[in-house]
Amino acid sequence: MTEPLPARRDAVALVATLSTAAFSHGLMQAFLNPLLPTLGTVFDVDQSAVSWLVAGFLLASSIAMPIAGRLGDMFGRARVLRIVIVTFLCGTILAVLADSFTLLLVARIVQGAAGAMFPLAFGLLRERLPERIMVAGIGFVSSTIAIGSAIAVVAVGPLVDAAGLRGVFLIAAVVVAVATVLVWVFVPCVDRPVRRGSVDIGGAALMAVWLAGLLLCVTQGGGWGWGSPVTVLLMVGTLVTLLVWVYIERRVTVPIIDIRILMSTPVGWANALSFLFGFMLFAGMIAIPAYVQSPRDGGFGFSASITETAFYLLPQTVMFLLVSLLAGAMHRWPGSRPSIVIGVLLTVAGAASFAAWHLMPVMVMVASGLMGLGIGLIYSHLMSVIVSAVPEGEVGSVSGMNTNLRNIGGAFGAQVCGAALAVGGEAGFTLMFLVMTGVAALAVVPAGIIARDRTPPAGRD
Repeated sequence: MTEPLPARRDAVALVATLSTAAFSHGLMQAFLNPLLPTLGTVFDVDQSAVSWLVAGFLLASSIAMPIAGRLGDMFGRARVLRIVIVTFLCGTILAVLADSFTLLLVARIVQGAAGAMFPLAFGLLRERLPERIMVAGIGFVSSTIAIGSAIAVVAVGPLVDAAGLRGVFLIAAVVVAVATVLVWVFVPCVDRPVRRGSVDIGGAALMAVWLAGLLLCVTQGGGWGWGSPVTVLLMVGTLVTLLVWVYIERRVTVPIIDIRILMSTPVGWANALSFLFGFMLFAGMIAIPAYVQSPRDGGFGFSASITETAFYLLPQTVMFLLVSLLAGAMHRWPGSRPSIVIGVLLTVAGAASFAAWHLMPVMVMVASGLMGLGIGLIYSHLMSVIVSAVPEGEVGSVSGMNTNLRNIGGAFGAQVCGAALAVGGEAGFTLMFLVMTGVAALAVVPAGIIARDRTPPAGRD
């Protein structure tokens, strides 16, 4: 039966609005990375201090996502989303006005907390759309996160040249302002709470502690020294806190995250896959621009400018967009789970192509396209598998933790990429591409288990 036109319009408006919000956060997540050396000079701080502009964003996002997801499950997702998007706008305006490093760091932490919009968005799509449209919507929203990050990396250089550093922050604020208006107009508060109970404050606090410890180890351990007393104590403290958190969460009536669901099939394997393809995505965003911008006189690289680098990343971005548009059709055939397996195999092929053939521009562009196609397929279908597999009252917290694991994997990817490139010369890049190939090959295991799983979709609460 054909869906009524007004319902179609509402569905399109909802998906377009949530995609715009996701795009804006992806933009904010990545656009500052190429500017870190410049910002260090502007504010007269060293590289270890300026790296906190990235670490603070990731920490805030990781802590806020599962907590806001649970609050949305309990008190209404649209209501919580409105608070989150306004907070995002305030943080972005503060970044425009920041005249000191401390103020800019505070702005980045506030912006990062807006990562809470993702579990809320996925919950809204599950709540308000029929399954076929929901799958397409989740695929598109998931892909626009990556598209926003990819565009930010390659566009920020030309924008700084054209509008100046302050102008780039102002442009970013305009994008977030548009997303904020769209959310308030097209995401009405007609939702109902789907999970009763009080907020697990103790569980939320413990989760914030171990997540912060884990991300600090990943992002700062290299600078502190992996064997230094600070790093070792932080690792031990993080592990102990994690174990205590798991023990408590398994015993409270309404946990911040249901551990049993988090570790069930296919959710547990989907979490493992999210970590691995987060590694691939972030490592690729660092490795590819670094390689093509390397001077030709070293026997490798293409001496590409920041603007020219966009052409090497363009195939990846185009593939992200293409597969997100095809998510609904691919859900019907060959299905979301087989599509994930195909995505993993394409990612392996792309990473292996980088390792074996990277001396000509066309080779790098083909490999970039294969990687984009593979990671895009995973992005477009993995979250819909998770959202369909859990009860509606658990969508926010579980999807928030899954997105967290992707970010943690990305942080690992960035660190490993930096360590490999420190080897120097073409050998460093080859090592990085080989590591990416190995990580992509590991992803075949969870993808295969997810594809073979026959657990029926969870019904709506």
